Amino acid sequence: MHTETWWDIFTDPNHIKAELLWTLIQDGIIVFLLWGKIFKKLVHKISHRVHADIDEAHGYQHEER
Repeated sequence: MHTETWWDIFTDPNHIKAELLWTLIQDGIIVFLLWGKIFKKLVHKISHRVHADIDEAHGYQHEER
């Protein structure tokens, strides 16, 4: 009976492919969700705050539409 060692499993090309594919799937989903739900909204909020601070520092007021 042949018992695989951790090194056999670690260096098995099929195992490496499966790990890479699973990592890409998980990271892709997480990044997609973070970008759409958290990061994009956070960047939008920060950019508006910075824009308002710059306008205030330069005494600029936008026209109302």
